[in-house]
Amino acid sequence: MSIVRRRYYFWLARAYVARWYKTIISSLILGVAIFFGIIFLLDIYLLPILQKKVLKIGYVGIYNLATVPSEVLSDVSYGLTQVNTNGTISPAAAYKWDITDNGRDYTFYLRRGQFFHNGQELTSYNLPISFQDVNKKVVDKYTVSFILHSPYAPFLASVSKPLLLNDLAGLGKYKISKVDINGGFVRSMTFQDLSDVGKRKIISFYPSEVALKDAYALGNVDEARGIADLVVRG
Repeated sequence: MSIVRRRYYFWLARAYVARWYKTIISSLILGVAIFFGIIFLLDIYLLPILQKKVLKIGYVGIYNLATVPSEVLSDVSYGLTQVNTNGTISPAAAYKWDITDNGRDYTFYLRRGQFFHNGQELTSYNLPISFQDVNKKVVDKYTVSFILHSPYAPFLASVSKPLLLNDLAGLGKYKISKVDINGGFVRSMTFQDLSDVGKRKIISFYPSEVALKDAYALGNVDEARGIADLVVRG
């Protein structure tokens, strides 16, 4: 009985193919054409669009997490103050400040409603700033003072360093989504745009200008920051 049934299905399948083989072949050809058409569109049009959202930037320097330059972290967070291109100081996380006791006491007033990437609100209690030989005093939830042993004129610039919690949560439009560390030093950092899930910046650090120039020549980075001459000389 099983042999008869198998023969039945075989003849049925052959009759179906004999009747519809032109349609089947046309469908296969159409399917293959659509497949390669999608691959073509993806390679020529879609991938370049997606890749433009990933900006690879190279810097020269060897840093650990505590010494990464403020310039690099400027999209991730900001400080109590901001140093402008002309050297003047303007408010950032603090909307104003008072300087008393002959330049030894700096009191900052925090803007309310500032939240780190992990959801914590910035307050005087979790303000991630500390200095050696400087006393930090919490006046209230949004007011904090730093008492110096002696006057230090550049102190307002010192508190412009981007504010980051221990989990690297900041206050800016980008968040740190990945950090690659080797031997205690940062090799690369990936910043994710909070307003566009596909938009990222990959920051890579190179030990020398020559190494960065080579990386730029090979296409490993789109931009080489801090280098005026990108020509690699033998």
